[in-house]
Amino acid sequence: MKGIKREVWVLGFVSLFNDISTHMVFPLLPLFLTSTLGAGAAALGLIEGIAEFMSKVLKTFSGHASDRTGKLRIYLFSGYLLSVFSRPFYAVASSWVHVLAVRSFDRVGKGIRDPPRDALISHYTSRKYRGRAFGLHRALDTAGAVIGPLLAFAVLGIGLSYRQVFLIALIPGAAAVSFLFLVREKKLKKKKKSLTASLKGLSPSMKWFLTASAVFGAGYTSVAFLVLFLSTELSIQNTLLLYILLNLVYSLSSLPIGFLADRFGLKKTLVAGFALYSAIMAGFAFSPFLAPVFFVLFGVFRSLYDGVSRAYASVLSSAGERGLALGAYETVTGVSGMAASIIFGALWQVFCPAVAFTFSAALAITAAFLLHLRKL
Repeated sequence: MKGIKREVWVLGFVSLFNDISTHMVFPLLPLFLTSTLGAGAAALGLIEGIAEFMSKVLKTFSGHASDRTGKLRIYLFSGYLLSVFSRPFYAVASSWVHVLAVRSFDRVGKGIRDPPRDALISHYTSRKYRGRAFGLHRALDTAGAVIGPLLAFAVLGIGLSYRQVFLIALIPGAAAVSFLFLVREKKLKKKKKSLTASLKGLSPSMKWFLTASAVFGAGYTSVAFLVLFLSTELSIQNTLLLYILLNLVYSLSSLPIGFLADRFGLKKTLVAGFALYSAIMAGFAFSPFLAPVFFVLFGVFRSLYDGVSRAYASVLSSAGERGLALGAYETVTGVSGMAASIIFGALWQVFCPAVAFTFSAALAITAAFLLHLRKL
């Protein structure tokens, strides 16, 4: 594929196998928490909020550290190893607190690896092709999110338990780590500025983007809540099948949307993603009978948001600060996302799901206007 180098493909396959492992576990966690461990929506919100917060706050530090040392592979290895080998411990969890601990270790690994990985994709890809490079990576990554639940569905279908699925998830995770040996280090110029000075040196456009991202992140709900919402009306098998369909839509649309983002602009694509998210949340709030449709549309939103937002952060930053900029973006969305998960879970449990979804819709459309108003 024009403009896409070997390293981008290899990193895509690392993410493919890692996501097979992740998504053998993730869609089952809300069901495991509620049906096996007896936890509720508030506990789920706390788990997702704290785990994602730890992941994303670490991304600023790992991004800065990788920029400062000029070495990226060590962060990839340590991050993936920590995530992969933490997941089997879900199998011995006896309370939601244990799930919180394991989920946190998993997300810490993600926090260590993601900024240097995204920086490597940026460094190996010219600006002209960056949308499609991140789109390709998201497509391969999300293909794992299709295959993983399918494997979980098959394993549950032969009579194995949630805990046994969690153990089997180690196998594709180990395959992901093995692919890392094919990633070549790209020697970069070391950055000598301190973290504080580097953050202050981010461009005004990047800082405005971070502000809009914080507003959006404060209303961004975890897919775990959508799975929980569907599971109240559908069987476990049908919920899993819809989750697979969501990720299939996400995977198939990521690369085409990456091409469109390169053609029409990353910012316009991202504004469209924020607006679509707002509409989806409003749909869950006011038309719950169409929840399966909105759930699948969430896959289209993810392709408009996940890879595009990282590509946009990369073009708003210089090459020497790209890891830091990507890490700062993840940290901002992580801090706001922790608040979002806790607030969302509380609104769900104290009032009703419709109130929580309305809250998310309002913040998303506000973020769309903020991003649209300023020329970046």
